[in-house]
Amino acid sequence: MTKQNEKKLDHEWIALILEAKKTGLTVEQVRDFLHYADDTKRSRKRTASYLYAK
Repeated sequence: MTKQNEKKLDHEWIALILEAKKTGLTVEQVRDFLHYADDTKRSRKRTASYLYAK
């Protein structure tokens, strides 16, 4: 990673990932959680737009 890219990293995300690593979560578990959260968010938006469209 270059110094320029390093400056662009979000320090809160780094702290979050390091904490997940400390607790023993694997990269796959973190990735699965993020995908699940993203899918859930999209699903809620679709449901809301369906309900309010009527």
